[in-house]
Amino acid sequence: MARRVSLNIPVPTAVAAGASISIEECGSSVWAWTSGTFVATFQLQLSQDGVLWTNEGTAITVPGQVEITKLARFIRANTTVYTSGTPTCLLVAMHSVGA
Repeated sequence: MARRVSLNIPVPTAVAAGASISIEECGSSVWAWTSGTFVATFQLQLSQDGVLWTNEGTAITVPGQVEITKLARFIRANTTVYTSGTPTCLLVAMHSVGA
């Protein structure tokens, strides 16, 4: 049986790294859905320890979806360019629940 997990990934509206969130409960089928009207560039980053971060996929400049392909304990959005608007990012995962 699978349970849907949805988590908001805070995207800074300034050049900065956002708050990290734990994604340990998400399992292996994970997608990030970005939306909003914005002129900005942000990068999703993954970490095992909350200290060392690696980029996941390519930088995001328009609304869309990104598959999270690596296992990690934490995720954050790192805004590298910001002009205007409010980008949002929702992490959606299917987590298997034992019988």
